[in-house]
Amino acid sequence: MADPSKPAIDAVLRIPDVTVSRTSLEIAVGHLDRFEASAANGTSYAQIDAPEECIWADVLALMERVGPVLLSYFGRGEIGRPSLDVGLFIEGDRTSVSLLVPNDVVVAAGRFGFDLEASAYLATD
Repeated sequence: MADPSKPAIDAVLRIPDVTVSRTSLEIAVGHLDRFEASAANGTSYAQIDAPEECIWADVLALMERVGPVLLSYFGRGEIGRPSLDVGLFIEGDRTSVSLLVPNDVVVAAGRFGFDLEASAYLATD
């Protein structure tokens, strides 16, 4: 459960242009939550989800665990550039939402060559 002073977030690591098998990638990084063939270029797409409603410390731990491996795969051209996608939820009648990404998460994203994305979703009851 997230600390009320640190709102929960939903985050995933997206891994495009995967040229290695799911088995090989899972041996290297652990469980993949998605692994799908891309129609366009014969590569695959993989995704690793952070725990549901996690806090930034959970995201940082995930990045620290898989980042070095993904950086190595990227350097060999076996995957495209990974990205950290953080989901934001717009609640009720709000028209906007903002995101503060802690410095240590930004530093880890840069160290492992991850792009940073934010996705906004309209929350429904």
